[in-house]
Amino acid sequence: MINMVSRAWILCISGLSLTALLAGCASIEASKTPVIPQATVQAAAEAGANPSPPALKTEAAAAQPKAPELAVKPGETLNLTVEGAIVLALQHNQDLSVESVNPALAQTFVSEARSAFDPVLAASYTNTNDRLENDLLLEKTLLLSTAANANNPNYWERMENSTRTRTNGGQAGITQHLPTGGDVNLTVGESRSSLHRSSSDHSIRNLVDTVATSPSVSLNVTQSLLRGAGLNVNLASLRQTRIDRRISEYEMRGIAENLVSQTEQTYWDHVLAQLKIGIYENALGVANKQLDLITEQIGVGRIPESERAAADAEVASRQSSLIDAKSTLAQTRLSLLRLLNPSQDALRGTEIKTQSDPVMTEISMDGVEASVELAGRMRPDINQARLQAERDTLEVVKTKNGLLPQLDVFLQLARDVNKTAYARSFVVSPEDQRDSHYSAQVGVQFGYPIGNRAARARDQRARLTQQKNRLALSNMGQLVEQDVRSAYVEIGRTRAQIDATAATRKLQEETQQVETEKFRIGRSNTLLVAQAERDLLTAQLNEAQAKTSYLKAIVNLYRLEGTLLERRGVTCPGRDPVVLATAATPSAEAEAAVITVHQK
Repeated sequence: MINMVSRAWILCISGLSLTALLAGCASIEASKTPVIPQATVQAAAEAGANPSPPALKTEAAAAQPKAPELAVKPGETLNLTVEGAIVLALQHNQDLSVESVNPALAQTFVSEARSAFDPVLAASYTNTNDRLENDLLLEKTLLLSTAANANNPNYWERMENSTRTRTNGGQAGITQHLPTGGDVNLTVGESRSSLHRSSSDHSIRNLVDTVATSPSVSLNVTQSLLRGAGLNVNLASLRQTRIDRRISEYEMRGIAENLVSQTEQTYWDHVLAQLKIGIYENALGVANKQLDLITEQIGVGRIPESERAAADAEVASRQSSLIDAKSTLAQTRLSLLRLLNPSQDALRGTEIKTQSDPVMTEISMDGVEASVELAGRMRPDINQARLQAERDTLEVVKTKNGLLPQLDVFLQLARDVNKTAYARSFVVSPEDQRDSHYSAQVGVQFGYPIGNRAARARDQRARLTQQKNRLALSNMGQLVEQDVRSAYVEIGRTRAQIDATAATRKLQEETQQVETEKFRIGRSNTLLVAQAERDLLTAQLNEAQAKTSYLKAIVNLYRLEGTLLERRGVTCPGRDPVVLATAATPSAEAEAAVITVHQK
């Protein structure tokens, strides 16, 4: 009967403990292995096929451009399209490679926060060996004969006693902190002790050897009722680390978007630098022809020798401009190679041959409102700000709970069995004695610091930080709208400049031709011809500049919208917009906290 009750008691305790552990694990999912995300190109749009806002679908997709399979060696020429440049940058750019590790690092903090609710196994074993020895002097009588008992002499004899105690004990248990604010501890143990006493006097016959065995099982459950109670409070830190992980993903997306934008804009800067070199070389050739014509006319006496100085100055000016253009090309080449990073030694003499021509894409100016709405949903920086607002809300949950008193209820259930066995005894008959001890304890613990200043300070700081970040979020929304509207203004300006500079260039070509012809027949001078050539050169440069500026303005608009990666077919973490559970305006409670702090 006793064994049945004991087994029922153990099963009851084990069932309660297992139920508590499962309840704790069911509220949070298992940890994930950190993985470094990658930004990849799924489908590249055709050159110039950038859709107008707010469409996000890629146009007729061309085959995905492939990066060179082999590293580019110094001195080789890299044939590059704008799509291929984007692929190379996403695959090899070192800034993006560094940033891509951050989401995996943030995931490790999630796993660390999750470990607070992991069961903890503990076991221990001890072995103790004690020995006590003592000496006694006993007075004894020497028995010679029965008749002389009264006169028998006494004598002293030394007796040695020893007591040896051996104790072996071990226990094992499992402990878990629950998301509800409770702690469960189940412990099972057993100790075994043996006592052996011996004496050198064989006349003493009442020494006893004993062996005692004490198995035990206990269950301790503690649950917070006020401070530290509830899923929202106990899971707040874990949820904050998950938000931090998402923030790192949006940070990576922002870096990737900036990289694609810089790559495209630097690509068009490189194209512009090549165009400028061609324009300056052509202008230098025209200036040299004009110098030859002046030299010829000076030789035949049609114009004075003083006219040569203006022609020489014009040739020197063209040569100086050509030197500057080549230097600009070299600088943009280095910048583009740094973004692409096709190999470790790519900066040492690798040349770039661009294969994409500037293609003008029409952007409807009526799409500004849709673009503002897109930017409010897709921009990585504003999504990061929203996630930070969610994190602040969780921090307020934690600090608000810290204002409560500490009130815990605890339950302790235990069962101990003491079993003692006696052996080699002439006084106590050999038998086993068995005692079972059951205990149950229920109680509460209360604690509250008078004034609770530290908790109040933390709560006020959390609310002020929440107020600050929500005001910053509102300000950021206004800045985002300004960025998008300014980008449309720039697109309108550069688009109009394309037509204006093209018309100016045509007129300057006619003017230059007229002045040159006049000079041939003696009705103009070298200064007027040089002025016409400079005006034509400026018009040609302005036209090339207007085309590339328009393409760069479009790229900048897509970046400010937060849709550049979508339009380029790039897959990257942080795509989903963040929606706040509450409005992004300061709450009355937060405002009251600010007023209270200011008053103090």
